[in-house]
Amino acid sequence: MMRFWCSILSIVLLAGRVAVADPTDEVTPAPDSGDKIQFRLKLQAGQAYLLQVTTDSKMTQVMRVSATTGKNKTPAPAAQKIEINTTNGMGMEYRVTDVDAAGITSLKLTYRSMFVKIQTRMGAGKFTKSEYDSARPPVVLPAEFKPMAALVGQSISVKLGPDGRVRSMQGLDALMTKMLNQYTPAERKMMEQMFKSVFSEDTMKEMIQRSMAPFPNYPIGIGDSWQQKTSLTKGFPLTLSNTMTLKERRDGIALVDMHSTITARPTAAGMSMGATRMSYNLAGQQQGTMEIEEATGMIVRADMTQRFAGPMTVDKTANTPGVSLQLYSKTDITMAAKALTSR
Repeated sequence: MMRFWCSILSIVLLAGRVAVADPTDEVTPAPDSGDKIQFRLKLQAGQAYLLQVTTDSKMTQVMRVSATTGKNKTPAPAAQKIEINTTNGMGMEYRVTDVDAAGITSLKLTYRSMFVKIQTRMGAGKFTKSEYDSARPPVVLPAEFKPMAALVGQSISVKLGPDGRVRSMQGLDALMTKMLNQYTPAERKMMEQMFKSVFSEDTMKEMIQRSMAPFPNYPIGIGDSWQQKTSLTKGFPLTLSNTMTLKERRDGIALVDMHSTITARPTAAGMSMGATRMSYNLAGQQQGTMEIEEATGMIVRADMTQRFAGPMTVDKTANTPGVSLQLYSKTDITMAAKALTSR
């Protein structure tokens, strides 16, 4: 179960790489060079890209389990160190099915591949390994990888505005049903609430929009910076305060530096799975670069590093003890988009 939580956490934090921006952007202009660009999504029907996203995360937890209650109350065990190293990979096809007169782009998004490897060590023990690769699926699929396996080959439809923001989405109910059908009725009852949060329409909009450039609403030149505030609303609600700076334009590619401050949203509810609820107070930083194809507005490459830390708590229930964790994490993220042959 610990591996499952960590796999879900890494996916959701991956979604926070480039986040949905509030409409009120702020700009810090450089001296006017007279050479500015207005970033816009300018795809054409028939175009397609294969987006590959890889995350490499090293996470350390210092865990304490609550003491039992009642006549047989026993002291809580000493703090235990848990190290979790996770590598996630995802391949998704973005295929343009239509662009209307208003510039609204219709996309069919299809999960083409999934990969995850989790290495876990408790205390001074040895690392244990568990992994899943959709290119080489195992005969017996571990329960924590069932949601990822179910995603491969599934599609959703999305409409994007010229500013790169998601306008509408279809197909999530079928996607959710496909994932939940991998479980027994008892498992499904426990997982359903958590999946509805992590894979809700709001969350999926946020995740998809991460693969689009965070466009400002005005032309910018080399040296210009703009700020956007991000809110992840579901799963692990976080706020990212992003500052982007246009550093260079060369051969039709715009190079953008990005720095983000990551903070928890104190008024947001935590994540639930059955009767178990997780809360947290994470904070950290994110730094990286994006390469934007000026002709289309697509991010063709991005490299980010996230560092965050803070306490997490799994509430005590009638059947399980409470758990408190001090979490430390460093995650390297790489995204690359390759143009596919139109059809």
